[in-house]
Amino acid sequence: MPFISKIERQSDYGSFNSSHPIVIDNGASYFRIGWAGENEPRVIFRNIVQRPRHKTTGETVTVVGDHNPALLKYFDCTRSGPRSAFESNVVYQFEIMEYILDFGFDRLGADQSQIDHPILITECACNPVQSRGKMAELLFESYGVPSVAFGVDAAFSYKYNQQLGICNDTGLAITSGFTTSHVIPVCFRVLSCGCSELTW
Repeated sequence: MPFISKIERQSDYGSFNSSHPIVIDNGASYFRIGWAGENEPRVIFRNIVQRPRHKTTGETVTVVGDHNPALLKYFDCTRSGPRSAFESNVVYQFEIMEYILDFGFDRLGADQSQIDHPILITECACNPVQSRGKMAELLFESYGVPSVAFGVDAAFSYKYNQQLGICNDTGLAITSGFTTSHVIPVCFRVLSCGCSELTW
């Protein structure tokens, strides 16, 4: 099934060492993917999938993100509306999530189904264990990733701003998303080993 998008495919995937992590911000509205250590994500698109049929041949295509309005000439987009993998801000539709991940890894430049980079992926605050488990299963079994770490984007942002001297050791991380908003009390402590520990 072909993918349709105006997002350019990255060409330097092979230049990154296999220990270099891929960072995914998996939001209910937008999907962002890129490399750890870079200031901006490499690829950003709407976190939706649509599967219209060609008006003449009846072939079904997979459209990830926003479709080009010119497609309406050739495809019947009325029978297959845009679908999201999310219900509120929790991933429940993992078949749709697999289309999103396939497209995201392809646009990042991966030229094989195996992704041999560690993955850091965001999730909502208080994400149900079942949803996290299915996401980990999808990443390990479908893509063969060596390791996965999950985290809340608001806490990551707070820690980053703390390192810049903007935030204190304790505070509130407030996030307003596409479908939900969260207010998260955050406390970073420095342990005797020099590591930092996040507590809620």
